[in-house]
Amino acid sequence: MVVIRRSRLERAEQLETVNARLAARQPQRRVAADLGLARSTLQDWRKPVAVGAAPAALAAWVETAEGVRWLHQRGLAAHFSITLQGAAGIRVVCQFLELSGLSAFVGASYGTQQGLNAALEETLVAVAHEQRAALARGMPHRDLTVCEDETFHPPICLVELEPVSGFLLLEQYAADRQAATWTQALQEALVGLNVAVIQGTSDEATALHRPVEVDLEAHPFAGPLPWPA
Repeated sequence: MVVIRRSRLERAEQLETVNARLAARQPQRRVAADLGLARSTLQDWRKPVAVGAAPAALAAWVETAEGVRWLHQRGLAAHFSITLQGAAGIRVVCQFLELSGLSAFVGASYGTQQGLNAALEETLVAVAHEQRAALARGMPHRDLTVCEDETFHPPICLVELEPVSGFLLLEQYAADRQAATWTQALQEALVGLNVAVIQGTSDEATALHRPVEVDLEAHPFAGPLPWPA
């Protein structure tokens, strides 16, 4: 026997179909067969779900397709706001789910939420690449100043920021922070962008000066950027 695993949304959508057909007095056995369900599975789906202190009406609604989509949106919003924008951890999301009462309907364990968070980050990166390529095709030419520095996580991460917009041109892990590594990383980051680097600002490290002054033939400026005149 082949076991078909359905998502929560798929189950909710099929349950709505089940309830509509049963309300039309169609035989339960035929409905189950048409949907590829065991009759016992269909009967189990239709049992009331115990949700602790949650209101019964709310518990019934979140079992519908509309309710499942609502739960998905709240979960994604929590991860986006707390972990991506607020720079807090997954455990804060778990705490939010517990305190808000949403844990009555969704798993609030670290392991459960970690998987969702990883999927959200991967999707966000994919969309960012798509948007970068799409917006770059029609952008007017711009001269840029780049702000350079390394961070350590502990691996070395090369970072290049355009200070006017705050756009991260480069945020990349590297095996070292030598000048050649910086140059290659920055050149790859600028591919497809209608821009020219005319100035770079950083600390006094030679490896940060050379890519700007020698390889890109731009003006190096050590220390903080001056205010415009």
